[in-house]
Amino acid sequence: MDSDRWEKIEQIFHEALGYSLADRKTYLTNACGGDTNLRDEVESLISSHEQPGEFLEDSRLSAGLNLYAARDSQTLAGENIGPYTVESRIGRGGMGDVYLARDLRLGRRIALKFLPTSMGSDSEWIARFQQEARAASSISHPNIAHIYEVGEFGGRHYIAMEYIEGITLRELLRGGRLEFDEVIDITSQVARGLVAAHAVGVFHRDVKPENIMIRSDGFVKVLDFGLAKIDLESNNIRRSDFVPDMNETEPGVIRGTARYMSPEQARGVKSDARTDVWSLGVALYEMLCGELPFTGETGSDVLAGILKSDPPALSADDSRLSSATKSIL
Repeated sequence: MDSDRWEKIEQIFHEALGYSLADRKTYLTNACGGDTNLRDEVESLISSHEQPGEFLEDSRLSAGLNLYAARDSQTLAGENIGPYTVESRIGRGGMGDVYLARDLRLGRRIALKFLPTSMGSDSEWIARFQQEARAASSISHPNIAHIYEVGEFGGRHYIAMEYIEGITLRELLRGGRLEFDEVIDITSQVARGLVAAHAVGVFHRDVKPENIMIRSDGFVKVLDFGLAKIDLESNNIRRSDFVPDMNETEPGVIRGTARYMSPEQARGVKSDARTDVWSLGVALYEMLCGELPFTGETGSDVLAGILKSDPPALSADDSRLSSATKSIL
């Protein structure tokens, strides 16, 4: 499967997740046209994505990579990977399967994210995988999921990371609109994590409910730096740790999830910390209003709305929102 096909699947997949179950069928019919294979592939990804236990979501070329990951049908449960004993598969991220494992040295549970075996001999994908780990590990903050190490064992490339027991913000939103105080608490925690990332020259570029994890005690963690941009001029970054060619998106190339993209991302031009601020603002709007500020039948419609339109006015009858909050949104 070539990269153009991957990106088409990815776009439709991400857009479909933004629709209600009632509207999703119509969207898929319009987006896929008469291409039954395309629709089958997208619906397969949606089914896998919505399985219980998912906690790391999709990123760079996610749909195409998930198709490859799905072909890694043999489970690693019960195997020893270096100092880790794999217990069970708990989800699929953009770069492969994620397993719950136990660190035998420290006696703690961790998450192991594996690069699909089909990518294991591709030097470019290995470098991308490692760069994701380096970006996240350069940030030391309680609201950012911790990376313990990146390694290779028996031909399998992995990232060992903090295991977070909880649900994604997307799962929380499926239960309906949230209380105002809860929204502000979640938003504040995400913002603090992003400020810490920006301070060391890391821009997430894919802030969305799927990449925000909420523990049972209400503590929030930001996940998945697969699309992160690194400021190689930052004094807090060692330039030699990162691959410059992978750091910049080519002009005109759009990366991210359409409904949460900043105008800069929608145009495919250089972005910075303000991109994350915008995307968090979209998530804040969604938490408060129960809907997204920019929608459309296709990804192109959504991007056009981001570039040319203002979000719908907030209801004057919503007593939870002060005039200052409405002005900010």
